[in-house]
Amino acid sequence: MKKLILFSTVLTSLLLSDVRAQQNVQFSQYMYNTLSVNPAYAGSRGVMNASVLGRFQWVGIDGAPTTQTFYVHTPLPKEKMGVGLSVTNDKIGPINNTYICGSYSYTIRLNEKGSKFSFGASAGGNLLSLSSSKLKTPEGIGEADPLMMNNVSSFKPNFGVGAYYHNDKIYTGISTPKILENKIQKDNNNNDSKETRHYYWIFGGIFNVNDHWKIKPTTMVKLTRNSPVSVDVTANFLYADQLWLGISHRIGDSFSGLIGYRINDQLQMGYAYDQTISKLATNNNLGSHEVYLSYDFIFNKIKMKSPRYF
Repeated sequence: MKKLILFSTVLTSLLLSDVRAQQNVQFSQYMYNTLSVNPAYAGSRGVMNASVLGRFQWVGIDGAPTTQTFYVHTPLPKEKMGVGLSVTNDKIGPINNTYICGSYSYTIRLNEKGSKFSFGASAGGNLLSLSSSKLKTPEGIGEADPLMMNNVSSFKPNFGVGAYYHNDKIYTGISTPKILENKIQKDNNNNDSKETRHYYWIFGGIFNVNDHWKIKPTTMVKLTRNSPVSVDVTANFLYADQLWLGISHRIGDSFSGLIGYRINDQLQMGYAYDQTISKLATNNNLGSHEVYLSYDFIFNKIKMKSPRYF
């Protein structure tokens, strides 16, 4: 019980405080969640795509984070513009955070070899709810504790920008998906809590090893004020463009194993298992789990490009 109390209090402080806070969600399969962090990615696959990711973090700990993301995006006619919609729901202890966002991109073809540069913008809103009565102190004070927030229910608009470059072999992008640092609420000691701006850099590529195997290295760097730099480094090995196996490392936090399968030209799925290496590892023996499902709507078989790597 004391571990649950401490865990809930610490998580609430991290999410709602302006001190060392990383408020945006994280996925070990981040390479399949690009639209949520960079609006310039909208429409870049050349076909309509719908994807969903689910993350169950620190399994076995009461109040641990669970996150679901759904997004759909498509190029518009002539493929110079793209649009997308993403919905992310993140629940951690007594906190539920839902962000709904629409994205727009404009693409410039740089050469005849397939190099393209896109810039994009997004707009949406964040619905946050906190029920402090669900938090219990050893004395059973609950929301009357002056160190805890009052109950919160708020909707805050936001917008983001990004740039994205890709060709048949590599991609890279920079973005900040939430520019506004909205104030959420003052706690009982009159201290402000607010959203914190995040900056992302992503990079990846696909390279042949031999006739059967390819390697797909990717990385994502996340910067946030008053917080350590977050770096994910991943290597996926693809066999026959159908099965992929990978390993990922979030520096200073966790190692992950990844597996995926391309069922056909349109449908693919994946799974990731994380093992924490931080101090939390002593209380988390079951790790974190992710599932991923993606579907490409291919209406014109003549224009179909298969497989799509990013």
